[in-house]
Amino acid sequence: MSLSDSELGAFSAFEKAGWEKAAEPYHNHWGSLSAQSAGAMLDAAGVSAGRDVLDVGTGAGYAAAAALRRGARVVGLDFSAAQIDLARRLMPDATFRQGDAENLPFENESFDAVVSGFTVNHLPHAECAFAEAFRVLRPGGRFAYTVWARRRRATASASC
Repeated sequence: MSLSDSELGAFSAFEKAGWEKAAEPYHNHWGSLSAQSAGAMLDAAGVSAGRDVLDVGTGAGYAAAAALRRGARVVGLDFSAAQIDLARRLMPDATFRQGDAENLPFENESFDAVVSGFTVNHLPHAECAFAEAFRVLRPGGRFAYTVWARRRRATASASC
């Protein structure tokens, strides 16, 4: 099923409005669960000391924090001002900025790695975000992302 531009716009507005309200509650209730996958995602992206990393959909900055602990240089990007404010409070020495995953505000070939933790399912055009991730990667760079498991495999998911 294909959605119209109007429906995709409504979905995007719904997501943004929701995250403006949910930043702190999500962090308090799900943050530790979300942070658990950061190490594996950074491993998949080859993140190590001295690498330039973009964390797309950074939220409270769980992957950005893990990359900083590895000695990487990190920029965290999120469309939610509330998420960026939270990330800056939690990690005042890190770099965070507001922006669009589907239209990244960076030059071509700016990063050695792009990571995105649990962001893809919140995007109306995930394929555009993937294209943007590859656009900002340097030759040989890696893109790694996480998504929640399908409902029957997601242990945190309740069924009706």
